[in-house]
Amino acid sequence: MRPEIKSYLHEVRAHLNLEPLTERHVLAELYSHLREKVSELESCGCPEQESAREALDCFGSPRLVA
Repeated sequence: MRPEIKSYLHEVRAHLNLEPLTERHVLAELYSHLREKVSELESCGCPEQESAREALDCFGSPRLVA
């Protein structure tokens, strides 16, 4: 997992107020969507590190996502 994505998920988690099991499911689903977006960007020729940053920008503020 890219450090940027790990940090983003950690920040989202800090803003969640859910049961532990639900929290894990939400974070797993979010991670899955982020991976898909990174893969999509890479397939269009975007470098890996830039793809991760761009994907996170598309998702928006961790506080709003939570």
